[in-house]
Amino acid sequence: MSDDATQSPRPMANLLKEVKDGNLTIRLSADDFINIDRDCESFKRTIKDMQTVAQDIASQQAWGCGESPMYCQVDLRTLVSGETVVNRFRKKAQDDPNSIYKILDQHLQIIEDIQEAHRIVRDRLVQSDAEFAAAFNSKKDVPDTRPQVKAPDLSSRPK
Repeated sequence: MSDDATQSPRPMANLLKEVKDGNLTIRLSADDFINIDRDCESFKRTIKDMQTVAQDIASQQAWGCGESPMYCQVDLRTLVSGETVVNRFRKKAQDDPNSIYKILDQHLQIIEDIQEAHRIVRDRLVQSDAEFAAAFNSKKDVPDTRPQVKAPDLSSRPK
């Protein structure tokens, strides 16, 4: 998750508190709990992949926008606007308080909170309802047979 030394309050702390205190009711089947957990894990992996892209953008040395004389023809100087654009992209990727990386980190925290809330409810159901526990335990390790959502193929995009 975030590399910040100071953690901001959880986005859904109030929901987690209500769940932990037993003040929230959720009506789901064992399959629903399993699918929510799997979907949260998938979403978290996707967010982390997107954060890696943001890190790559922030650390990319050469952009080819005239930001460096190395990437221009010999008789051209560095373009001030090219350097400005590249610096803005780098900052928005990771170094800004409102950067893509930090926004994705907030989304990651929300998904973790949703997942934790469902796990708390699920664990309580497993402890208190033998029928639910049997259904959950018999299905939790079964491979996911739902159709997988795939990222769109962007190779055909105009460049």
